[in-house]
Amino acid sequence: MIDTPDNAPKSKLEAIKSLIGDLARPVSIIVTSLSASWATVVIAYKVDGFESAALFIAAVYAGLGALYWGKAWEMAKAGSASVEIEKARGGL
Repeated sequence: MIDTPDNAPKSKLEAIKSLIGDLARPVSIIVTSLSASWATVVIAYKVDGFESAALFIAAVYAGLGALYWGKAWEMAKAGSASVEIEKARGGL
């Protein structure tokens, strides 16, 4: 009986699946960002009046800013939690 080594080369199908898996998230993020920005510009262009368009763009950027603020808050909390864990382990 021959055992397969752990570092055996991947088959072509496994390599293709791995490549698709590595590219799927970045490509989907880029495509979603481009389509959202295009839709924002088109909707602002089609709105009647400068004030309405400016209000729409301000609302979009306020929502986006809130998302980034929330992510920054989450990262800060996660960082402080990891510091507390290291303190409890005696690493710091």
